[in-house]
Amino acid sequence: MKRTPLPTVYLLTRLFMAVTCLCGIMLAGGPTVADGNPSGRFRVAAVQCYLRFYNTAEEFSTEMTRLVEKAMATSPQLIVFPEHIGTPLVAMGHVRDPQDAPAIELAMLSILDAEQEKVQAIVAQHQVSAMRALLMSREAEMREAYLGTFSNLAKKHEVYIMTGSTSLPEPEDSTQVSNVAYIINPEGEVVGFQRKVHLLDTEGQGGLDLVPGTLEELKVFETPFGKLGIAICLDCFHVDVVNRLVELGAEFLIDPAANPKLFTENEQKTNLTSLYSRVREVNRPGVQCFAVGDLAGMPFRGKTWVLSPPAVVNGETSIDAMAQSDDREEIISAVVTLVR
Repeated sequence: MKRTPLPTVYLLTRLFMAVTCLCGIMLAGGPTVADGNPSGRFRVAAVQCYLRFYNTAEEFSTEMTRLVEKAMATSPQLIVFPEHIGTPLVAMGHVRDPQDAPAIELAMLSILDAEQEKVQAIVAQHQVSAMRALLMSREAEMREAYLGTFSNLAKKHEVYIMTGSTSLPEPEDSTQVSNVAYIINPEGEVVGFQRKVHLLDTEGQGGLDLVPGTLEELKVFETPFGKLGIAICLDCFHVDVVNRLVELGAEFLIDPAANPKLFTENEQKTNLTSLYSRVREVNRPGVQCFAVGDLAGMPFRGKTWVLSPPAVVNGETSIDAMAQSDDREEIISAVVTLVR
């Protein structure tokens, strides 16, 4: 039987309907390029590394390069570093190695002594403590070494990096030094920063004399694979910080941590009231990344892990990956599934 060719008008009509249908799907929120990660799955690598002083910016860069290259072996979209990984850069340029000091207080005093002239001038001008003046005096060198290193590495490896944290002044007010974490995109650009809201005693007026952030300034960072919220160490023990991040749309929680204690059984139980509990309460996955080692006699311990909400109602938080040790360098990696 001979087939009759379809009219041109009919064919054009069907083509128009197909295009209209496709446009409708795109406008309705279908799987487009802009969605970035419709599956809600991505891989995170967490770098549990030693907290130590650095004598030069090159020394810091070499160490971070080694760690990032090691983490990239897992093919992550996001690499996470621990809290205060950049604060020891304050020791750059000193002949005497503060790492040899028997106590952290003596180490900082040796650095203050070496920077005495600059510190005294800043104290007199801004009426701030000697410790804050020290951090202010080293701002340019610390910022360049810290952000410059991570920016170069993010661009080179085309990966997002959460830089851990460091102690740096605010761009708007050089006298306000905070514990601050940064997110850097694969183009090597700083897309934003987050200040720690709840400080430890060692970070307050009797220690580093840092300025806390506020709940009002908390923000969420949008990436192609999900919206990231940062709660630095003690902030994750406080429901106000995490709840605010979730209200802002956070889909994945990042907890850079530096625990200045031995990771005893009691300390491990205490740590369960941090990110482990928040993940269950707010139904969001997250990563807690610890700094380890001994910094001038002060021990830093913790086990880095990637966590997901309970698989069943009233269940326990799921552990997707966890470091084997609490005092050695390790890199862990896991595929995270966002709750959408």
